[in-house]
Amino acid sequence: MNAEYICDLVKGLFLLDCYICKRKNNKGADIVVSSSNLIDYLLKQGIVPGNKVKNQVCVPGWIKQNLGYRVACLRGLMDTDGGVYIHQYKIAGKSYKYLKLCFTNCSQPLLDFAHETLKSLNIKAYKTGYHVSIFSAIGVKEYFQTVGSHNSKHFDRFKSHLERC
Repeated sequence: MNAEYICDLVKGLFLLDCYICKRKNNKGADIVVSSSNLIDYLLKQGIVPGNKVKNQVCVPGWIKQNLGYRVACLRGLMDTDGGVYIHQYKIAGKSYKYLKLCFTNCSQPLLDFAHETLKSLNIKAYKTGYHVSIFSAIGVKEYFQTVGSHNSKHFDRFKSHLERC
């Protein structure tokens, strides 16, 4: 997912301008929006201000209560803090490659939310430490069919793997 996509969402939803500050030390970026009205609105919607890890935040209850919102929220979390990768290894000289998906976060309530949402969609996932992972190619395919992605990097990696199989 790129920052331009998020800025377009902000502009479309809230009719506000935003700008992107690229981080010097990594490939990340911060999206800056200046609006006290937006802050007031987001707080009323249950968004907790501050550091999501320090505060161990989760998604608001109104999102948890609606499967469509849960799926959209999971997609956003995976698009920003998740990854699609090829797991490669050898056993007895034979090479194996499997497509896997992993969501990484230091907020345990967000990890629980992701894991519970995947389970409710009948997608087999595992929660260990700071990760929620889908280890089977079938599970990853189910994820993309059910949840999807707005992150072109994730989607392209998924499509590329399908074309090779």
